[in-house]
Amino acid sequence: YYSMLIAWCWNAFFDSWSKDAPWKNDDLDGDAAYMYFLTNIAGISKFATKMIWANVGYSFLTWALVFVSIAFGKIWTGRITYFTMGFPFILLFVFLFRGISLKGATDGINLYIGGNSDINVLNDQPTVWTEAVTQIFFSLSVTFGTMTAYGSLVPRSEPAFLNTIVIACTNCTFSFIAGFAVFSSIGHLAYLKNVDVTEIENFTSFGLVFGTWPVVLATLPGGMHWVRLLFLNLILLGLDSAFSILEGVVTVMGDTTFFKDKPKWVVTLIFSVIGFVCSLLYATDAGLF
Repeated sequence: YYSMLIAWCWNAFFDSWSKDAPWKNDDLDGDAAYMYFLTNIAGISKFATKMIWANVGYSFLTWALVFVSIAFGKIWTGRITYFTMGFPFILLFVFLFRGISLKGATDGINLYIGGNSDINVLNDQPTVWTEAVTQIFFSLSVTFGTMTAYGSLVPRSEPAFLNTIVIACTNCTFSFIAGFAVFSSIGHLAYLKNVDVTEIENFTSFGLVFGTWPVVLATLPGGMHWVRLLFLNLILLGLDSAFSILEGVVTVMGDTTFFKDKPKWVVTLIFSVIGFVCSLLYATDAGLF
């Protein structure tokens, strides 16, 4: 399913270049943008009735890029990672500095981590801790085999403990900084609508990524380019995670009796094809469900 999330971002990215792109509408709000995502990009049906062929194609594109990223060895993968991870870091700070410069940004940041944030939920709603830990585990790919696979590619003399701390801290710092970029933009949207920032809906998940945040960015000068940069950022981050997950699978299978004598590109191709075929389940009009 992860490749289909990236496929939806590809779909939105290319759709943003069409003349009918919803984000070009000055009257668009987050709810309408989110509904557009559900009906035109992901599919909102409870039961599969048809394939969304655009998403099939974008899923194929995703798996092709994942295959190319890891099939030819760690040196090639490392070079690609410099871009797929480095460029999103640059874009994050671009979004951050642009966001905090907007009117109303302070209100959004205060809701995120300031005087208006409700710290009491940490005590009143214990499930918040469970959800946070789950997110961190997923974000760090704990037990996915990814870090073990990458660890097997470095010299035994590498400081494993230090590397672990650096990876964990960098990952969490990225998320923390992204929060400022998101909430400053939400504060600006509240300013434009002349409402309290708490009245802005769709703070999370698809509602944020395909609804509220693109709507905010579309209000800026050169707005459609900001929207495209957002989707491109999500695509690169998604690809980076996708080929890391597949690297874990390929490394493990490459150590088995059946695959140990096979070239890495063959093993990668086999599991890329399997992954693509499985992703077709989510390319239907009921893919989101």
